[in-house]
Amino acid sequence: MNSLEQHSKRYRRLHIAFSFVGAVTAMTIFWTLLFIVVSYASDRMNREDVRQQLWQDTQQAVQLLEAAGVSPDNGDQRKKLLQVFAQQENLSIAIEDRTGEWTAFGPGGASLLNRLGLPPSDASSPVHSASSLDEARFIYRWANPFHSRDAALAVTVKGSDGASYSLAIGKPLPAWFSSYWHAIAPLLLFGLLMGIFSTIAAPWQKQFKQLQIMMDAMKRIASGDFSVKVFSTMRNRGEIGMIVEGLNDMASELQELEQTRQRFISDVSHELQSPLTSIAGFARALHHESLSAQTRTDYLNMIESESMRLSKLSDSLLKLTMLEARREPGEQASYSLDLQLKRTVLALEPLWLAKKLDIDIDIQSLSITGDEDALRQVWTNLLHNAIKFTPEDGCIRIRLQKDSAAKQAVIVISDTGIGVDETDLPHLFERFYKADKARSSAQGGSGLGLAIVATIIRQHGGEIRADSELGAGTAFTIWLPLGPTDRAAAPNA
Repeated sequence: MNSLEQHSKRYRRLHIAFSFVGAVTAMTIFWTLLFIVVSYASDRMNREDVRQQLWQDTQQAVQLLEAAGVSPDNGDQRKKLLQVFAQQENLSIAIEDRTGEWTAFGPGGASLLNRLGLPPSDASSPVHSASSLDEARFIYRWANPFHSRDAALAVTVKGSDGASYSLAIGKPLPAWFSSYWHAIAPLLLFGLLMGIFSTIAAPWQKQFKQLQIMMDAMKRIASGDFSVKVFSTMRNRGEIGMIVEGLNDMASELQELEQTRQRFISDVSHELQSPLTSIAGFARALHHESLSAQTRTDYLNMIESESMRLSKLSDSLLKLTMLEARREPGEQASYSLDLQLKRTVLALEPLWLAKKLDIDIDIQSLSITGDEDALRQVWTNLLHNAIKFTPEDGCIRIRLQKDSAAKQAVIVISDTGIGVDETDLPHLFERFYKADKARSSAQGGSGLGLAIVATIIRQHGGEIRADSELGAGTAFTIWLPLGPTDRAAAPNA
């Protein structure tokens, strides 16, 4: 599975890389084609501008000759001036003398004459000016955007003194693609920056996606849907992974809490419905005038008994609710635990004497710090259960020892009663749970006593464990810290 995931991730990375390269290549090709089209269109529009520029160059050359006072007959001085002018302006320039011969200056002068169809100075049949340049000639040559362009103009220009000068000027023009890289460089730079940004921003994109998933999950949790399960999309979990794990734990705990709440409501409804049904039934029966006085008295006694049972149930519910809301021990004080156990046994003496039970007490003198009233409730509930479920002539044992190493008191309350099935042991401390529902109902049990016991023990930072076997009795072992505890109470099971 891991190998498959690695191959999948590698494929996704390659796919992203090739997609990026393909996108940049496609954009480059598109930009190149667009540049070619634009260059062709621009070239057709710029031809007249190039001709006008060449015309201005010829006039400038004539002005230079006139300013230097060079007459048309002074060939040597004229050649020197034109040679300097051609070099300075990077031009090819040619001039016709009175004999009709053309003399070229500057780079590419000979080719200039050939392009314009003018005879060079060494031509075998010189042509006179009247026939060699009877009208202006303009040539604009361009093969494609990748090659250099050139333009040439041959024209007769009159000077300010009325003299005529036949001049030919050629000028190389840069290829359109000389500016291509200036045009495409921003595109390539943009692609490179986007690639770097995508590489850097990829983790942030994943984190943003993960945060969006977490926000959706929290909205579902807020709406009451606790079945949310968030999966991490991050390769490196880090802090985001810890938050995802915490969110999943929170959702699971809230789901368990909701299930517990629903079960609690169902159990409360059931427990309340049973005595209310009995009370309503007996009340309806009392309307019959044919009932004897004894039967009427029995029905009233049953109503009273069920009312007391309902009152005890509501009292236990209120007590358990207050304990869970408090979630920590009440007012703590140091007191004698062994004396408290003895007094609890004496307070229940009428109950265990009525069943002829033996009480075996083996306790050490020991003081602890805790909520004395709450812990008295623990021993009362445990001993009351032991008396209730132990048959006549049975035995109840109470042990109290000090574990000096762990700094805690160990209390064991065991009996020789009916015991609890092994499958019921994990649920003994749940609210409204009754291992023997028929017997518990007959004896007035509500299923809240052990839940109250477990809550108080946990609030004191202690632990409780139940060991039992059917027909052999039950033993409850409690571990309580000797000193005050600041540990928060654990939630109910």
